[in-house]
Parts: sequence; C-alpha cells; structure tokens
Amino acid sequence: MILGTNIGELAKFARCGKLEYRDAKYNCDCSVAEFFNLEYSDFNRFCGSLLTSSTCQDPEPLRGINIKDLFFNTSLHHLMTCDVQDGCPKVGNCKCVCTSHPITDSLIIDCSNQYCKHLPDVVPKTRHKIVLLMEGNLIQSVSSKYYFKDVKSLNLSRNPIQSFDESVQNFTNAAEIIITDHLLDSLPRQVQLLDPNVFRFGQNGIPCNCDNLWIGEWRKRKEARYPLFCSNFENVLIEDFISHSTDCESKQDTLVALYSLIPLTIFIVLIWKLKNLRYDVKVFKSLFRPIDEDIQKVGKLMFIFHLTKTTRRQMVCVSDIR
Repeated sequence: MILGTNIGELAKFARCGKLEYRDAKYNCDCSVAEFFNLEYSDFNRFCGSLLTSSTCQDPEPLRGINIKDLFFNTSLHHLMTCDVQDGCPKVGNCKCVCTSHPITDSLIIDCSNQYCKHLPDVVPKTRHKIVLLMEGNLIQSVSSKYYFKDVKSLNLSRNPIQSFDESVQNFTNAAEIIITDHLLDSLPRQVQLLDPNVFRFGQNGIPCNCDNLWIGEWRKRKEARYPLFCSNFENVLIEDFISHSTDCESKQDTLVALYSLIPLTIFIVLIWKLKNLRYDVKVFKSLFRPIDEDIQKVGKLMFIFHLTKTTRRQMVCVSDIR
C-alpha cells in the first residue's frame, strides 16, 4: 500500500480505528521513518500489535528487526535514510550527496572536499530542514540563495571565506553557521538582524578597529556565547575591545567637530567669492579688452576697404556711361 499523503497528516484524517497488515517485510528507509515522527499513541493505532511479526528487510543492518521494536530503539534511527537524486547538486567537480533523514527532520547535502567555489544554486525539494556540509572547499564569498530560510546548519569550515553579502539576513535564528578558518575582515550590517549565536567563528578573528566597533556592540547587546576574537590582538574578544576603544571615541569626536566646521567654511568661502566677484569680472574683462579693440579696428578697416572698393566701381561705371 502506498500512502498518498504526509504521514503526519494521516492521524488527523483517521481519528479512530486500526490499520491492519500482517507478516510484512519493509524497506526501513526514510519512508518508514516518517511514521516514527508520530506520537506513540498514533503509531500504535496504525501499527500496534499487528506489527509484531512485521520486520525490516532493508537496509542490511536493520534486517530482521521488528518494526515496533525499531520505533523505540532510537540508536538505530540514523540508519533510516534515503538517497535523494533529483535536484542534488552536481556542477563540475562540485558533486554532492543528498540524503533524506526524517527522524532528525533533515535533508543532508554533503558537498565536502569537492573543490566547490560557491554554494549550490539549487537543492532538492523537501519539507525538511537543510543541513549543508561545505567544509574543505574553495568558497570565498557567501551570496544570496533562495533556500537560506530553510537552512538548519551550514558548515563552511576550512574555506577561505572573505565576505558575506547582505542576504545573510535571510538565515533564521534557528540556523547554525560554522565558519572556522575564515578570512573575514568585517561583516555586513544586516547581520545585526540575527542572533550572534548563529555563528561559530572558531579561533580565527576579525580586525578590532573603529570600523568594526558595531560588531562588538551587537554581540554584547545580544549576549553572544560563542567567541569572536580580535585578529590584531592576542586572546582579546571584540566585546572587550569596545570597552577600551577610547581612540575610536576621540576620533569620532574629532570627526564630528570637523564635520560641523564644513557648513561654516562653505559660508565663508561664498562671502569671500561674492566680495571678489566684481574684481574677478573686471580682471576678466580687461583680459579680453585688447582683443575687443583689435576686432573693432579690423572691422572698421574692413568697412573702409569695402566702401572704397564700392566707390571705385561706381566711378568706373560712370566713366563707361560717358
């Protein structure tokens, strides 16, 4: 029998009665594991004592185990998985293995050590949360992907990560992002929309300077548990750096003072320009006055020449008439 609905919804539609099937052998993969997400009362209604003689046929480690016994033996649940082929990323040398693991509500996409340069553009369709294993690759930047909101865990350890773009805000506070061995100099401001405990930075830090002061304030305000060290100071957390950042405060005060002088400076320059405008105009005119006089002289000469030439022609015409 094939159930054409989410097994979690089946209990809602069948609120009474029992489902009977005897002496069956099952492929105890992810499809059977979906039953194991039910409450025991619902599982017992569907399976109950009639499953005492029903056992697993596959996978091999579960062969012969009674279905009901398997429900309670949680140490074996990790074996109840399915390989997922449709939509599993395989681009160039970056070939991933996708596994559905309903017991942990996970779709595991393992792209570890595959010379990947980017996160996958497409992942398999799933109603489970995504566990994306990308450690040991060549990824330098993390840019927007449509599935970020569904990511439960993203492992980017042993990647030369240099930047996140503003789409980092599309992750949820339930996510875990592991970026040990990173090469970050800063973080996008949008990261403040997340809980800092989403990130695991490891021993690699970021420069503690005035530009990154807000990162320490964000982590301190939201009580970050996982450390983020200063890369330019030994064993100093960025939260501790902000407590001793008097240089940043003095620089900020200096900048504020300088910025406040800008309007006054512009006003003084404008007044000076207005006062000297007449002089500038006079100087400008004086530069072109000789040229104007020369042009006028040339114009007069041309007029006299033209007039003389016309007079001569008239005289010639009169003599011809005579």
